[in-house]
Amino acid sequence: MTKIRAWTLADIPCGTIENPYFDTDQGWNILVWQMDDQTFVAEGDGEPDETYTRWFKVSRELYEAGWTSALDRLRAV
Repeated sequence: MTKIRAWTLADIPCGTIENPYFDTDQGWNILVWQMDDQTFVAEGDGEPDETYTRWFKVSRELYEAGWTSALDRLRAV
C-alpha cells in the first residue's frame, strides 16, 4: 500500500456510482463516488446490513481542495 504522504489527487478515495470507493472498520463504513461535478459520501455505523445513516454531497472541486489541503499539511509535519 502506498504511504499516504506520497498520495496525489489520483489516490484519494473516490469511485463511480457503479463502483464506489468502499471502506469499513469496526463500527464504521463509507461509500464515496463522483457523478458529474459532485462527490457523494454515505457513512454508516458498520451494521451488517450496511445501512448508511449519514450522507452528503459536495462539489468535486471542494472535495479535491480538502484532500489537497490535508495532504499538504501532512507532508509539512
